[in-house]
Amino acid sequence: MSSWVPSSDRIQPYIDVLVEYYSDCDIYVGVNPSDFANEWIQKLMDTGLSIKCRVTEPSMVIKQHASAVQTALQLYKESDTEYDLVHYIHTKGISYTKQIVKNPAFMDYYLGYAKKIGGIKDFMKEHPKYGGWADFGMLQTQWFKGKFYDKNAPKLNEWMAQSVENATEDVHEYWDWSRFYPFKYKPLRTQWLTGFYTIRHEIMKEFIDKCTDDFLYGNVEKMGFDMYFFETQIAQVVCRQGYLRYTDTLWDHHEHNDPIGGKDKEKEYMDLWVKENELNITREDYA
Repeated sequence: MSSWVPSSDRIQPYIDVLVEYYSDCDIYVGVNPSDFANEWIQKLMDTGLSIKCRVTEPSMVIKQHASAVQTALQLYKESDTEYDLVHYIHTKGISYTKQIVKNPAFMDYYLGYAKKIGGIKDFMKEHPKYGGWADFGMLQTQWFKGKFYDKNAPKLNEWMAQSVENATEDVHEYWDWSRFYPFKYKPLRTQWLTGFYTIRHEIMKEFIDKCTDDFLYGNVEKMGFDMYFFETQIAQVVCRQGYLRYTDTLWDHHEHNDPIGGKDKEKEYMDLWVKENELNITREDYA
């Protein structure tokens, strides 16, 4: 869990969801510094759940939750416990201080994902070739195919908008996690969004035990990435180890964020990825 707390009155609803939906989990909480970090940690410990917390080192802290994800993963790596699944969650909506505490971001993402945990566990048992499950994702057509790049398509950040001329080469290098771990396979041409997802423990543990130190302890922005580092690209850990990954709602930016258009094309991208990597995945393996 990645967290940041701007006020006392926003703590309890996030605690309540952990107690109701994650009581059977070990919970590793990365805490970005704030005036209310100690209060947040104390209330987490008071739940009686299996929780370990750590405050992010100042040199690592960036805006949004990426640096606190790194801190949570430090705790996860230090554990020698074997799990089935690793769930990634964060205090989505807590920074929207002009909105009510249980705002749409809290309800749709933080609480919404928690309500799906049982179904996610069932899915991962039923589909062994899938290494991960996510709520939302997006096709990467305009980033992996320069000639189809649409300068009017929605962009995740300013950097993308500057990559029209060499989109394929520049963006592939930008998102290449091989700097952290010698992955065997090429990436799948879709990405996850929102920062709520599940990955099989054996996949995550293999990566996190052998990745370079800067992945866990380096400043994300100084490494050349941005605040969406974990929100969008953690899915590479799944596909670049040879596993399919599931995305519940997949948008296609060339179809005005139409989730139906994205799902229609998803199989095409998966088939291409299986062929490129010569994987032993058949039609029967798809969900």
